[in-house]
Amino acid sequence: MSRVFIDPAERYFEDFQRGDVVQTRGRTVEASDFAAFAGLVGNHYPLHTDHEYGRRTRFGSRVAHGSFTLSLAIGLVGMTGYLGDAVVAQLAINDVRALRPVVPGDTLAVTAIITGCEAQAASRYGRVDIAYSVVNQAGDIVMSFEQGMLVHRRSTQTEVSADHPASLADIGKGHTDGAA
Repeated sequence: MSRVFIDPAERYFEDFQRGDVVQTRGRTVEASDFAAFAGLVGNHYPLHTDHEYGRRTRFGSRVAHGSFTLSLAIGLVGMTGYLGDAVVAQLAINDVRALRPVVPGDTLAVTAIITGCEAQAASRYGRVDIAYSVVNQAGDIVMSFEQGMLVHRRSTQTEVSADHPASLADIGKGHTDGAA
Protein backbone atom coordinates (compact mmCIF):
# COMPACT_ATOMS: atom_id res chain seq x y z
CA MET A 1 0.00 0.00 0.00
CA SER A 2 1.27 3.48 -0.85
CA ARG A 3 1.86 6.06 1.83
CA VAL A 4 0.19 9.43 1.32
CA PHE A 5 1.75 12.73 2.39
CA ILE A 6 -0.52 15.76 2.47
CA ASP A 7 0.73 19.35 2.17
CA PRO A 8 0.01 21.14 4.37
CA ALA A 9 0.01 18.56 7.13
CA GLU A 10 -2.80 18.61 9.66
CA ARG A 11 -1.47 20.38 12.77
CA TYR A 12 -3.07 21.74 15.93
CA PHE A 13 -2.13 23.92 18.88
CA GLU A 14 -1.40 20.80 20.92
CA ASP A 15 1.34 19.84 18.41
CA PHE A 16 3.48 22.86 19.31
CA GLN A 17 5.70 23.03 22.39
CA ARG A 18 7.63 25.86 23.97
CA GLY A 19 11.28 25.31 23.05
CA ASP A 20 10.69 23.67 19.66
CA VAL A 21 13.38 24.79 17.19
CA VAL A 22 12.90 25.09 13.44
CA GLN A 23 15.97 25.48 11.23
CA THR A 24 15.34 26.30 7.60
CA ARG A 25 17.23 25.78 4.40
CA GLY A 26 19.06 28.73 2.91
CA ARG A 27 17.76 31.01 0.16
CA THR A 28 20.11 33.16 -1.92
CA VAL A 29 18.62 36.59 -2.66
CA GLU A 30 19.32 38.55 -5.83
CA ALA A 31 18.77 42.12 -7.01
CA SER A 32 15.87 40.78 -9.09
CA ASP A 33 14.16 39.73 -5.84
CA PHE A 34 14.43 43.30 -4.56
CA ALA A 35 12.97 44.67 -7.81
CA ALA A 36 10.09 42.18 -7.76
CA PHE A 37 9.31 43.00 -4.13
CA ALA A 38 9.47 46.76 -4.87
CA GLY A 39 6.95 46.26 -7.66
CA LEU A 40 4.67 44.18 -5.46
CA VAL A 41 4.54 46.62 -2.55
CA GLY A 42 5.14 49.89 -4.43
CA ASN A 43 8.31 50.79 -2.50
CA HIS A 44 10.78 51.85 -5.17
CA TYR A 45 13.16 53.72 -2.86
CA PRO A 46 16.49 53.87 -4.73
CA LEU A 47 18.42 52.20 -1.89
CA HIS A 48 16.58 49.01 -2.86
CA THR A 49 16.27 49.37 -6.63
CA ASP A 50 19.10 51.57 -8.00
CA HIS A 51 22.52 49.94 -8.29
CA GLU A 52 24.43 53.24 -8.69
CA TYR A 53 22.58 54.91 -5.82
CA GLY A 54 23.26 51.92 -3.56
CA ARG A 55 26.93 51.86 -4.56
CA ARG A 56 27.34 55.43 -3.21
CA THR A 57 25.76 54.65 0.19
CA ARG A 58 27.53 53.44 3.32
CA PHE A 59 26.48 49.91 2.33
CA GLY A 60 28.27 50.03 -1.04
CA SER A 61 25.34 48.21 -2.66
CA ARG A 62 21.60 48.25 -2.94
CA VAL A 63 20.05 46.49 0.05
CA ALA A 64 16.90 44.50 0.65
CA HIS A 65 13.77 46.11 2.05
CA GLY A 66 13.42 45.18 5.73
CA SER A 67 9.90 43.94 5.00
CA PHE A 68 11.34 41.70 2.26
CA THR A 69 13.71 40.05 4.74
CA LEU A 70 10.92 39.63 7.30
CA SER A 71 8.55 38.13 4.70
CA LEU A 72 11.22 35.80 3.38
CA ALA A 73 11.94 34.56 6.91
CA ILE A 74 8.28 33.77 7.56
CA GLY A 75 8.10 32.02 4.19
CA LEU A 76 11.19 29.91 4.87
CA VAL A 77 9.68 28.67 8.15
CA GLY A 78 6.41 27.99 6.35
CA MET A 79 8.23 25.91 3.73
CA THR A 80 9.51 23.52 6.41
CA GLY A 81 5.98 22.23 6.97
CA TYR A 82 6.34 22.67 10.73
CA LEU A 83 3.25 24.91 10.96
CA GLY A 84 1.14 22.68 8.73
CA ASP A 85 -2.41 23.98 8.42
CA ALA A 86 -2.66 25.12 12.06
CA VAL A 87 -2.45 28.89 11.52
CA VAL A 88 -5.77 30.74 11.50
CA ALA A 89 -4.45 34.32 11.66
CA GLN A 90 -1.40 36.40 12.39
CA LEU A 91 -1.88 38.31 15.63
CA ALA A 92 1.33 40.32 15.90
CA ILE A 93 4.84 40.95 14.68
CA ASN A 94 6.91 42.55 17.42
CA ASP A 95 10.43 43.72 18.17
CA VAL A 96 11.67 43.75 14.56
CA ARG A 97 15.40 44.48 14.50
CA ALA A 98 17.23 44.99 11.22
CA LEU A 99 20.77 44.32 12.41
CA ARG A 100 22.80 44.11 9.19
CA PRO A 101 22.10 44.91 5.55
CA VAL A 102 21.01 42.15 3.19
CA VAL A 103 22.68 42.56 -0.20
CA PRO A 104 22.35 40.72 -3.52
CA GLY A 105 24.11 37.37 -3.27
CA ASP A 106 23.46 36.86 0.44
CA THR A 107 22.10 33.48 1.44
CA LEU A 108 19.60 33.72 4.29
CA ALA A 109 18.40 30.99 6.64
CA VAL A 110 16.24 31.10 9.76
CA THR A 111 16.33 29.63 13.23
CA ALA A 112 12.88 29.94 14.78
CA ILE A 113 12.12 29.02 18.38
CA ILE A 114 8.67 28.57 19.90
CA THR A 115 8.69 30.96 22.85
CA GLY A 116 5.10 30.70 23.96
CA CYS A 117 1.99 28.56 23.75
CA GLU A 118 -1.13 30.01 25.34
CA ALA A 119 -4.51 28.30 25.44
CA GLN A 120 -7.72 29.97 26.42
CA ALA A 121 -10.10 27.71 28.33
CA ALA A 122 -13.08 26.56 26.25
CA SER A 123 -11.72 28.26 23.12
CA ARG A 124 -11.25 26.68 19.70
CA TYR A 125 -7.91 28.47 19.37
CA GLY A 126 -4.56 28.94 21.04
CA ARG A 127 -1.74 31.39 20.56
CA VAL A 128 1.74 30.34 19.44
CA ASP A 129 4.66 32.80 19.61
CA ILE A 130 7.84 32.32 17.59
CA ALA A 131 11.18 34.16 17.87
CA TYR A 132 12.98 34.43 14.53
CA SER A 133 16.71 34.89 13.91
CA VAL A 134 17.63 35.42 10.27
CA VAL A 135 21.28 34.71 9.46
CA ASN A 136 23.39 35.22 6.36
CA GLN A 137 25.99 32.88 4.88
CA ALA A 138 28.64 34.19 7.31
CA GLY A 139 26.45 33.31 10.29
CA ASP A 140 25.72 36.99 11.07
CA ILE A 141 22.24 37.73 12.39
CA VAL A 142 20.73 40.18 9.90
CA MET A 143 17.26 40.42 11.45
CA SER A 144 15.33 39.24 14.48
CA PHE A 145 11.65 39.51 15.36
CA GLU A 146 8.78 37.79 17.15
CA GLN A 147 5.56 36.58 15.58
CA GLY A 148 2.31 35.70 17.34
CA MET A 149 -0.24 33.48 15.61
CA LEU A 150 -3.71 32.20 16.32
CA VAL A 151 -3.86 28.43 15.74
CA HIS A 152 -6.58 25.76 15.76
CA ARG A 153 -6.92 23.58 18.83
CA ARG A 154 -7.63 19.88 18.53
CA SER A 155 -10.28 20.24 21.25
CA THR A 156 -11.55 22.80 23.73
CA GLN A 157 -10.71 20.71 26.77
CA THR A 158 -9.63 22.77 29.75
CA GLU A 159 -7.00 20.24 30.80
CA VAL A 160 -3.81 21.01 28.93
CA SER A 161 -0.16 20.33 29.59
CA ALA A 162 2.30 22.63 31.35
CA ASP A 163 3.52 23.75 27.90
CA HIS A 164 -0.04 24.83 27.07
CA PRO A 165 -1.47 26.58 30.16
CA ALA A 166 -5.23 27.09 30.23
CA SER A 167 -5.21 29.81 32.88
CA LEU A 168 -4.81 32.81 30.59
CA ALA A 169 -7.97 34.85 30.39
CA ASP A 170 -7.01 36.72 27.25
CA ILE A 171 -4.99 35.03 24.54
CA GLY A 172 -3.99 38.31 22.89
CA LYS A 173 -3.38 40.21 26.11
CA GLY A 174 -0.74 42.83 25.51
CA HIS A 175 -0.68 42.13 21.77
CA THR A 176 -2.52 43.36 18.71
CA ASP A 177 -5.80 41.48 18.42
CA GLY A 178 -6.37 42.07 14.70
CA ALA A 179 -5.55 39.48 12.09
CA ALA A 180 -3.32 40.44 9.20
